[in-house]
Amino acid sequence: GNYRVGQVQFNSNKQRQTIRGLRLDAQHKYISSASMIAPSPDWFTGFHDISPVSDDGFWYNDFTVTTFPYDAGTEEGRNYSLSNASTNPKEGIFPLTAENFDKHRLTSIDDEGMPVVNPVARFECQRVQDELIGNFRRKGVKSNVPVHIPVKYDVKFINRWNSMNHPYDYPSDAHFSPPVIVAHSRSYNMWNLGQKATVGVQTVAETGNPEILLNEIGDAGTKTLSPITGTVGSSQNIRGLEVDKNHRFISAITMLAPSPDWFTGFHDISPIKKGTWLKSFDVVVFPHDGGTDSGETFTSSDEETEPVQDIFRLTPSSVPEDSPVFVGDDGFVRTVAIFRFNLDTSNIVCEDNTSFVGGNGQNCEWMTEFRWRIRNFCNKRSWKNACAKSCGTC
Repeated sequence: GNYRVGQVQFNSNKQRQTIRGLRLDAQHKYISSASMIAPSPDWFTGFHDISPVSDDGFWYNDFTVTTFPYDAGTEEGRNYSLSNASTNPKEGIFPLTAENFDKHRLTSIDDEGMPVVNPVARFECQRVQDELIGNFRRKGVKSNVPVHIPVKYDVKFINRWNSMNHPYDYPSDAHFSPPVIVAHSRSYNMWNLGQKATVGVQTVAETGNPEILLNEIGDAGTKTLSPITGTVGSSQNIRGLEVDKNHRFISAITMLAPSPDWFTGFHDISPIKKGTWLKSFDVVVFPHDGGTDSGETFTSSDEETEPVQDIFRLTPSSVPEDSPVFVGDDGFVRTVAIFRFNLDTSNIVCEDNTSFVGGNGQNCEWMTEFRWRIRNFCNKRSWKNACAKSCGTC
């Protein structure tokens, strides 16, 4: 599994810290932790083999572990000192308790006059709600801009495909083709798992050339808005993706090059939460096979797949048997890129939704006739979003 490391903690000026991003899965569902009590001979606190899984197999949303002091069994000493003789031979780890107070000075006296050893730390753990969407992960921050207002997003494409994360046969000239990103209606589909690749998607997956795909997007007519494209290379900024209420889904693709037909991207992501555009969000993406070329290595000669297969995600069980591309040392296929979207607030025009009709045929103009209506109705989410200008929402 993975691990996280916190900071040195001095109790005199700071009593807590936050350590983020510890990831668990079905194969790595136990947590252990250790932290030195300093200065001391060999005292520490922590816990081991905690599994935050309920009896019916679900992750806990939150849990707390209260910890006590332990002796590592490697140094002598009863005081808070770093200069101590080594324990020879070494002893096993044991808890510091009131019963063995002859080995330490960590006891205090309880209300009944008895010696006790109190807890020294508390680990408060909370599950982060990464929203799972198909084979991607999306997490975002809500804005105050209602969906009826057209907006633009700037996209930061972040490379995560490297020899450290994906050591097997990593190509020396690894790069991405120009990323293609487009906003569209529900009725448009760029690509999807379990479907055959279009000619445009096949061409991107096999050669990196986006021209045919861009023509397909244009041929979709009112189902799509203008796409944005990046450049050949690695991490980059791509600006100005237009999104509106009728084109509230986003899809993207880029070739993992060189390769037979391997690509990454996402499809049908909607940057909306509770009636407003997300202020920012990340889409974490993984490698996929276009199903059109049967090559098994990054530099394989063209080998047309007959018959053509459906698009599928590359996982430890679906990569070529003799060529575990993209599989890391931990046995997992790790993310290859992140699409980071940020709302461009520089040109947003805050306006009321003129097509909005509330109960009994009421609208934003009706609401603004009296101040008491504004006070009352702007506290309701549907009115607050629809009457954005009148309510001062954005």
